[in-house]
Amino acid sequence: MRFREAGCEGYAIEAEIAHEFLRNGSRGHAYTPIVAGGANACVLHYITNDQVCNDGDEVLVDFGCEYGGYASDLTRCVPVNSRFTKRQRDVYNALLRVKNKATQLLRPGTMLADYHKEVGKIMESELIGLGLIDKNDVAKQDPENRSKKYFMHGTSHFPRPRRARRVGLWNR
Repeated sequence: MRFREAGCEGYAIEAEIAHEFLRNGSRGHAYTPIVAGGANACVLHYITNDQVCNDGDEVLVDFGCEYGGYASDLTRCVPVNSRFTKRQRDVYNALLRVKNKATQLLRPGTMLADYHKEVGKIMESELIGLGLIDKNDVAKQDPENRSKKYFMHGTSHFPRPRRARRVGLWNR
């Protein structure tokens, strides 16, 4: 990510990532990468990667390489100019707290659905702390899909069913 700088296009960052994959023995991307600056970082599964990353923006990268039969997956948001604004730092710290608390919940025997729900509650608390939602927003949620509105992907990807892979039902 040292390559990023204000004015560079997303595809230039993508090319640098691919260069490192290949230079280190990977066969390439494990899935279509996302490199999104500014408002494009809010577009779910944005893959055009052709917009300029501006000074003051953050750039979202979601990528992984295939290496030795393993498909990695890494997602990060970093400031284009290497410096967080106060608001960006507040959001970063809130998400770091979510990650740290979520990691503490990982124990043998924890069911994935229960884990997603508990981490969703932690996420809701941090969203309230940031002023992005309030307790009324939380109270209005469907109890069966609590946190889905603000935390739609949950905490992780789960293994894809073997049949879905075989018939090409998964694009990513």
